[in-house]
Amino acid sequence: MQDVFEKEKVEIWSNKPKRDFIFVEDAVEAVLKLIDSSYSGPVNLGSGVSSSVRELCTCLEGLSGIEITDQGIAVSGHMEFCQDLTLIKKIIDWEPQFDLARGLKKTYREMESIYQDRVKACPELKLRVRGAVARHAEQSLSLTQSKRDPPATIQPHRNCVVT
Repeated sequence: MQDVFEKEKVEIWSNKPKRDFIFVEDAVEAVLKLIDSSYSGPVNLGSGVSSSVRELCTCLEGLSGIEITDQGIAVSGHMEFCQDLTLIKKIIDWEPQFDLARGLKKTYREMESIYQDRVKACPELKLRVRGAVARHAEQSLSLTQSKRDPPATIQPHRNCVVT
């Protein structure tokens, strides 16, 4: 996901693999419930839904406005993963609350906010940060400055690295 914030062109090896993506908040909730349970042993943790990398990319394209290109490079290993949640549902009466699109949207918005803050703290970064984030950060800066007021002084952020 980081590439949609930093690059004008995003490429992936292959959009064909299918994976069981789980949103971090769902994973944390399940792990905390497992810790509080008396269960001891292996358990599958996932969303229980197999989604293609293409589906993930389509969602990110919609959020970012950045096109993600499939290079068509063959990948090794299993092409499809999907976790069976029968046991975990029985042990802790849990199921994920976020589907792929909702989890990606929340993650994207969080990352967008982080990148906006970095661009505001270090204006030189807007040369590297692409897409909606750079445009939004620039608009935010211009909206907060009145024509009568001098430009805001922006101190470089400690993580400000310009290459």
